[in-house]
Formats: sequence, structure tokens, C-alpha cells
Amino acid sequence: ENFLDNSQNTFLLFNALIGLLIYTKSGQYQSLTKYFKNKILFEIAIRNFSILLITNFLFLVIKINTPNLSYNFIYFWLITSLNIIYRIILRDFLLNFKKDQIEKRQKVVIYGAGIAGAQLAAAIGLRKNYQIVSFVDDCPSLWGRSLSGIPINSINYLKNKKHIINQ
Repeated sequence: ENFLDNSQNTFLLFNALIGLLIYTKSGQYQSLTKYFKNKILFEIAIRNFSILLITNFLFLVIKINTPNLSYNFIYFWLITSLNIIYRIILRDFLLNFKKDQIEKRQKVVIYGAGIAGAQLAAAIGLRKNYQIVSFVDDCPSLWGRSLSGIPINSINYLKNKKHIINQ
């Protein structure tokens, strides 16, 4: 049996060709994987949905049987999930690639666990020469909680940990 005789194989081939065109023209491969945010995840889903729409439309125009709705749904979730997982793994690998000198990192405490503290932690987290040990805040309702996996403590925390904190 010829590969193109099977409508699902033809569908996959069309998806690959259209996907390559859409991914290239829409800038999928221009974003910096190391710093991707949630917005990129939505863009990936929109691109994959567009690929399926265009492929199904072309199949209707050239009168080839389109795969059923459940096939399209599973295919969409599969390619979107694999693309996102690939990006996450690649990002984590790139960000953690140079963590071989953990002992030499400066231990830092950030005062304030609000928006500004979270932004500062995100910026510091990209630098490999700092390790955020804790947030300190004067709001008792935040103590014992965490922000991005980093504990939030009272200011008294500094009294007991001065010898291990650099900044």
C-alpha cells in the first residue's frame, strides 16, 4: 500500500509541511527558549490549532477524507504538549547548565515578598552567582508561606542566619 493512500498519513504529511511554514513565518524558532514565559505557551497552542485548521480546510478543498474530530483533538494535544514539554526541558537544561559552582554563590535574602520582591527574585534567579535563601517581610500573614519555592520569614530570621547570608 502506498504511503499517501492512507488519509491519516497524508494528513500528517500536510501537517508537517504547513507546520514548518507556519512555525518559520510566525517566529516560533526566534524566541529565546532560555527565557520563555506563559505567553509563548499560548502562541504554541494557537500555531498548532492554525496548522490543523489549514490542513483540514485543504483536505476539504481537494476532497480528501479528513480524520475525525477525536483524531484532530488528540493530535492537537499531542503536538502541543510535546512542544511545550520540549521547551520546558530545554529551558531548564540551559538555565542549569552552569550550576557547577554552587558553593561559590552569594547567599541572598530579599526584603519584601510582594510584587517587587518577586520581580527581584526572578531577575536574580537568572544570574548564577546568587542563591536566594529567603524572603523576609513584616507582614505576619506571609510568614511560613513561600514565593516561587523560597520561604518567607519574619525579620527575626536575619538574627539567626547572619553568619550564612552574604547580602
